This record gives sequence, C-alpha cells and structure tokens, in this order.
Amino acid sequence: MKVRDRCPTLSRATVYNTLNLLTEKGLLRTQFLKEGVIVFDPHVAPHHHFIDVETGKVFDIPWDAVKVTGEKSSGDSR
Repeated sequence: MKVRDRCPTLSRATVYNTLNLLTEKGLLRTQFLKEGVIVFDPHVAPHHHFIDVETGKVFDIPWDAVKVTGEKSSGDSR
C-alpha cells in the first residue's frame, strides 16, 4: 500500500522535509548510490552497500565483511 492511499492529503514536500529532518537528527543517513539516485538509510552504523544491477535492490553489507584497499578491481566496472 502506498502512503498516498492511506493519507491522500500528505504532500511530497512534507515527506522530504521530514526525511531531511530525521537525517539532520542522525536518525537517517543519505546515501548517493549513483547519479540521480539518493536513498534515506535507517542503518546509520558504518556499512557497505551491494546493489543488484538486475533488480536495483540495495543490500546492506556489514562493514567488516569487506576489505577496502583502494586498489582497482580487475572485475567488470559497470
């Protein structure tokens, strides 16, 4: 069910103003996943994201599960 179905008078501006306030208070983090795509993430502890390029789903990966070296990968760089 979409929010608009439950509360048709709720404006998009109210939703984004509330999300931005929650971000300012540290209850959400904004994540820039790719150009033009920003998500609000309730998982504020350090972690990585895995994005399934087929479905667009975003998965949280524990920080310690991935070693980031800064070296270039030999894999596909979509």
